[in-house]
Amino acid sequence: MRAILTLLLMLPLLLVVLPVGLYLTVLTAAAPFGRRRRSARPGPLRRVAVLVPAHDEEQVLGRLLTSLAAVDYPAGLMDIHVVADNCTDGTVAVARAHGANVWERQDMERRGKGYALQWLLDRLEDKRRRHDAYIVLDADSAVSPNFLTAMNERLNGGAHVVQAYYTVLPVTGSRAESLREAALALVHYARPAAKAALGASCGLKGNGMCFDQSVLARFGWPSAGLAEDVEFHLMLVEAGIRVEFAPEAVVRAEMPASLRGSRTQNMRWEAGRLAVVRRQALPLLARGVRERDIARCDAALEQIMPPLSVPFALAVVCLPLGIVIGAPVVWVTAATLLAALVTHILAGLMLARVPWRVYRALMHAPTYVAWKAGVYMKALLGRRDRGWVRTERIGSP
Repeated sequence: MRAILTLLLMLPLLLVVLPVGLYLTVLTAAAPFGRRRRSARPGPLRRVAVLVPAHDEEQVLGRLLTSLAAVDYPAGLMDIHVVADNCTDGTVAVARAHGANVWERQDMERRGKGYALQWLLDRLEDKRRRHDAYIVLDADSAVSPNFLTAMNERLNGGAHVVQAYYTVLPVTGSRAESLREAALALVHYARPAAKAALGASCGLKGNGMCFDQSVLARFGWPSAGLAEDVEFHLMLVEAGIRVEFAPEAVVRAEMPASLRGSRTQNMRWEAGRLAVVRRQALPLLARGVRERDIARCDAALEQIMPPLSVPFALAVVCLPLGIVIGAPVVWVTAATLLAALVTHILAGLMLARVPWRVYRALMHAPTYVAWKAGVYMKALLGRRDRGWVRTERIGSP
């Protein structure tokens, strides 16, 4: 009986926790070497279009537009375009009050950020409004003063697509907010930094993305799925285009004050990502293996692997069970892998230089781990939340 229980506990450790642990260990070791601004350089200033898809964002849009007005970039070289998508509030009035170009869209069938961006780019093309670069920002965000300058320098250095460091905008100071900041420090800072060091593609995170005009001229905005940023990234990697990470450019976005408030948003992300795995990631991985292409292999593996909460939860469960049944091979393996995951977490947080309140919030990490693993399992079992549903936030005038 003990042999059967040992086998049942070892299977998830070897099939799930071990591959994730090895992958993250490699990234942890490489991450400190990926923060150097290798290809950033001064040069000509580009004319930039900032694209802001907004669905009922009256409460928060003004904050983003105010932060854009404060960037250290010539105002004459920046055009802000807000697409008010199926809005029923004062989003349009707020955008106009801040001097943005406003595009109103009504389409109750094709709803979502991807559709809004496709539609806006088509309108700009029709009006022959050409720009050297395009930046996509979520309406609930705020950017660092050097944001556009940093993006311009990366493009001057030869990058075609650049991803900023996308993190949390502190609003409520809640534990859920701080735990979310910890998660983004790992996924949006430590991992992209490691990929930069390894010569892989740093990924698109949905907010704070910059595209050279040649990229959007070639692809447009080709995706309108639940995880359009992931779909677009895999498409770019398949075409041989690598996304560069610019950690010095920071975009902060407001997050729900509670885990319950972010459930719909996370279900949408995980369901969309799982669909991408079946449709794009597995074929990309096969091609990457055949051609020995690290960028293709890594981009696919990033999506195939479950969220960190899943292997972490499995290791935490297997550790005491291994002790109870008297199976050293189980608890030693679980303890070793758990140590590797904890090392990745702490090293990533230190690398991203998160504030002390984020470390304090880790005391409540078990709740977050259980919640996130549950969301992933529901998505894995086929639960789907479709459409563009505005996430509840506190808001800011």
